[in-house]
Amino acid sequence: MRYILDDVHPDQILYLKNLFKGHKVIINDFRKNKDLSFIKDNDCMILSIFSLLENEKILLNLKNKYFCYSVNMHSDNIYEYFGSNKNCKGFLCSSIENQGYLTSLGFSSFFAPRIYPYLKNIVNDNFNHDKISVLINNYKSYVGGYEVFKVIKENCKSNIKLYDLSTEQSGQDIDILMNTRYYLHVKQAGHVCNAPIKALALGVPVVMDYKTYNLGQYAHYIQHGFNSLIIDNIENMIAALEDIDNNIYYRLLKTNCLNSREKFIKNYSNIFYKNFKKFILGQ
Repeated sequence: MRYILDDVHPDQILYLKNLFKGHKVIINDFRKNKDLSFIKDNDCMILSIFSLLENEKILLNLKNKYFCYSVNMHSDNIYEYFGSNKNCKGFLCSSIENQGYLTSLGFSSFFAPRIYPYLKNIVNDNFNHDKISVLINNYKSYVGGYEVFKVIKENCKSNIKLYDLSTEQSGQDIDILMNTRYYLHVKQAGHVCNAPIKALALGVPVVMDYKTYNLGQYAHYIQHGFNSLIIDNIENMIAALEDIDNNIYYRLLKTNCLNSREKFIKNYSNIFYKNFKKFILGQ
């Protein structure tokens, strides 16, 4: 059986290809390539809800079974609409919160945490960086989060730098994070965003607010006071980002990040792949 993976984001493809390790996979961007003549009857589709929403008439008329994965949280109606389709065999989840929610709706789901095995030999172990980095493309379109970021940047004495599609270092997120003290992520949208997980994989503590944390469903990845700071009060967030001279608390966070990298860089176990195979083939 071949697996057709929906090409939505480069990091998403790495995550999905890693899940289907050892199997024949074909990558297709359903947003651009509408010619689906290459698809065979026994192919299994791995589709983002984003692509299903944009290409419903094309994709739901195929006879192939499909699994959904989500890059954002959706309403009950959307989950039920696509999940109840006769060809839908279940959901792939990157958060335990999302899996629990889908289970409560009666849908079969499998939790596969985001990991970055290709970063295992790359680590930011420098305790003396002073730059705070933000990696959010089209940040101004995220109402709420960008406004909070502007207040922080305008009032914080630390070196805070936003990297997006308009900057020269666009796409060089590894290089950026390798020279970062804290990764700041106040987005108030999205679902298990790649940048904060990648930062933790490299050993960089994350700073975010509770709305970002709750909406993004980061419970499996982020623990306040251990590898990250989750702060709602803007003044306290600025104070934490400015506290370059008092290294005691930062050194603890940084040390914990370095000592817990395995969670984010080690490949799935043989037992995990065995259970995943049962899930995929058993639906």
